[in-house]
Amino acid sequence: MLNGPIGIFVDKNINLYLADCYNNRIQLFSFGAYNGTIVAGNGASSTILLQCPSDVKLDGNGYLFIVDQQNSRIIGSGPAGFQCIAGCTRTSGPASNQLNQPVTLSFDRYGNLYIADMLNNRIQKFLVSKDNCRSYNQPKFCSNATWDANAITFFESKITAPEPQDIFTNTNNTVYLITRDSGDIFITPEQNNDTLTLNISHSSKSRNSLFIMNNNDIYVEASTADYRIDKWISNTTSLIML
Repeated sequence: MLNGPIGIFVDKNINLYLADCYNNRIQLFSFGAYNGTIVAGNGASSTILLQCPSDVKLDGNGYLFIVDQQNSRIIGSGPAGFQCIAGCTRTSGPASNQLNQPVTLSFDRYGNLYIADMLNNRIQKFLVSKDNCRSYNQPKFCSNATWDANAITFFESKITAPEPQDIFTNTNNTVYLITRDSGDIFITPEQNNDTLTLNISHSSKSRNSLFIMNNNDIYVEASTADYRIDKWISNTTSLIML
């Protein structure tokens, strides 16, 4: 039984990984299966303690990267098991090496790590500092990969809006951000320091997640208020309610 599921990830074999927040664990549902297997957190052997994980990603080697929300840190796995890779100070806070209830994570094609740092009202970018065998577009890291302990603030609330909820980086390294209350999407291309705003607040203002297709169409979850998914057509203002 799930309790407060939040973030999901689907791998190339259509297996579903799910951040089961209030059960403090990550579950794996193999394709076609209705029963999950605990792969990290409460109930898994030889793993790490989690407190309300809110997002999970896999790299090209099948290693897990987890947002451990209530512990304000990011966990990564590898051949040696699980370890903290960002926000590893053991306390939450606003410093460049701290997080405060992060929500989601994303990698760009270079392996840099982006974190939606919710209660600090910012997006933090942790540069990959040691990794000689990463692949492009789909992250695949060496077992000794590390990230800088201190992050660069990529977005902050004075540019966007408070409480960032989800972040998505496409294969062109364009970064998409959605915030909880504004309902707008903030877009920053890799070669452009300007942040574009897609104003979608005339619809629901309570949004939690988004997904970008290869053709740049945007899918936005609006279930908190309207119990639906919205599709925004690339380069238009057209909305399709799904």
